[in-house]
Amino acid sequence: IRGVVKFNEELRKYTSLRVGGVAKYFVIPKNRADLQEALAFAQEQGVPWIALGNGTNILFPDEGYPGVVLKIGPGMRGKELREESLRVGAGESLGQVLRYLHQRGFHDLDFLVGIPGTVGGAVAMNAGIPEASISDLIERVWALDPQGELHSFSPEECGFGYRESRFRHEAWVIVAAEFHLKGWTWDVEELLARRRRQPLGQPSPGCAFKNPPGESAGKLIDQAGLKGLRVGGAAISPVHANFIVNLGGARASDVLRLMEIVRERVHATFGVDLEPELEIVFN
Repeated sequence: IRGVVKFNEELRKYTSLRVGGVAKYFVIPKNRADLQEALAFAQEQGVPWIALGNGTNILFPDEGYPGVVLKIGPGMRGKELREESLRVGAGESLGQVLRYLHQRGFHDLDFLVGIPGTVGGAVAMNAGIPEASISDLIERVWALDPQGELHSFSPEECGFGYRESRFRHEAWVIVAAEFHLKGWTWDVEELLARRRRQPLGQPSPGCAFKNPPGESAGKLIDQAGLKGLRVGGAAISPVHANFIVNLGGARASDVLRLMEIVRERVHATFGVDLEPELEIVFN
């Protein structure tokens, strides 16, 4: 492997919540061939593996990860615009993609402004806002299977749903995506104003729970009287109740217990079952 290989690497350094133990193997592939080598290594060693983007929506356990963490970063970037079709590597940041499009007169993906993830992560969890999701513009997704073989997926084959896709639950590593640009425009200032209503100054993984149909998870948590609730170093943000923040020294077990309390209280108060949006990695 020609990219970066580390052993017993602290995962908290790579997640926005700053929580998690160590990864037995941590790899930042230099290119797709490197990624395939890393997958082959995991197969040979019989250890699990997981792909990691910017770490903005993931919770690793305190005990760490016993296999290979594949950090999809600089070696998996690249952008190509042909007429109204944009192909992007999974390691590109959303911010870089938006700037690239702006320079060429396109604003279709502006609804993702302020989201600090990578393209691969955004596609996997079908990132978006109430008015639109990234899947609305997807033409094709390319991903590697555990054997390192490249596969191509149509939007229908991706299994997109609200903050969902097959890539969140099946063993695929997204390497690139293609978008059809439709000439959409957005009120960026209004979207940024929404972001400012979130706890941007503290370590947080983004929304902890999905919005139930016709409801706001944050509103339900707030009305249940849970804003500011703290377990260890983790707390429900007083700024936005659907955000869990790390006040300092939080552990994954603190976050999980806090989420458990929230789910129990919201169900007892409103009869609503909250579903985690945060990807929880179990050891």
